[in-house]
Amino acid sequence: MHLLYHAQTRGVFFSHVVLVGDGAGEYDIFRSYRNKNGFELHFVPDANSVECETVLRGIQPDIMAIKTGGTILEERIIEIPSVATINVHPSLLPNYRGIDAEYWALLHDDAVGSSAHVVDIGVDTGDLIAQRKLDEDSADSAGEIIEQNYYETTHQVMVDAILRYEDESAEPEPQDTTEGKQYFSMHEKLRDIVDELVQQKR
Repeated sequence: MHLLYHAQTRGVFFSHVVLVGDGAGEYDIFRSYRNKNGFELHFVPDANSVECETVLRGIQPDIMAIKTGGTILEERIIEIPSVATINVHPSLLPNYRGIDAEYWALLHDDAVGSSAHVVDIGVDTGDLIAQRKLDEDSADSAGEIIEQNYYETTHQVMVDAILRYEDESAEPEPQDTTEGKQYFSMHEKLRDIVDELVQQKR
């Protein structure tokens, strides 16, 4: 929902929105937003399901902006758009691919931000389209930094990427994946240490 709203403030309107879910009452906010803004709303059981593939092939999108919550899309889904499938990862790629990217960046005292990239069959390894670095000076904890990154860079950089395709200025650059590593879920105790490190710097 945040992406839809931010996109509209910058003149970007989605014609279709596909959600993973059963369409129960918890999705009424999307129905209300659809009624006001005129996009088509679809519900599918899984992002890699046959139902999702059928819906997407029926839409025939040029650009597909995704927020999959960690689900790795299969190649048959990724390749449906005629131009690109775009994802936003909460790190300055090629650094900190994978899970808990912001926590790992903070542990290593590195900058936090978000990257819009073309989706390929790897994990956050696709060509880079746009990046935004977070100004985290006002945050007092790791949790605040992560929340700030979500609201101040993730949606913005996705729209940056879409607009670059719209005005034909997009020049996706291959990542040098030898410069970064793929990370996995950080243990809760290590997260507490990261939070202590952040607070010590404030």
